Amino acid sequence: MTDVPFGAWFMAPYLDFFPDPGTQRAATRLVGLGVLAAASTALAGWAEWALAGRTKQRVGVVHAGLNAVAVLIMLGSWTARRRGNHRLGVRLARAAARFLIAGGFLGGYKGSARREPRPSPLPQLTRI
Repeated sequence: MTDVPFGAWFMAPYLDFFPDPGTQRAATRLVGLGVLAAASTALAGWAEWALAGRTKQRVGVVHAGLNAVAVLIMLGSWTARRRGNHRLGVRLARAAARFLIAGGFLGGYKGSARREPRPSPLPQLTRI
């Protein structure tokens, strides 16, 4: 679920290096796409958080907070770009990327716990 907003938000700064109006429109659309996709991503994250253990939930709260700040800053970036203040939009997107990276590291930590091997519920057979 995170691929769409993260991909859109991290592609927009690359397009910001090109000053032509078509590329600026594309970057603006990518930022907007990321903001829209963040809603379903957050919903899926909340569902996963609800099933996690206490320790993972604590990390999840910080993860969600960092990502929420990033989404709000990206929303500001999209608004600035739509109003014609592209430079401010670029600066806001770069600031939001810092929060996204920090939140992404915490999300990776939470995700790594899902891949840990679990003990088998079946009884172990012993050799005689």
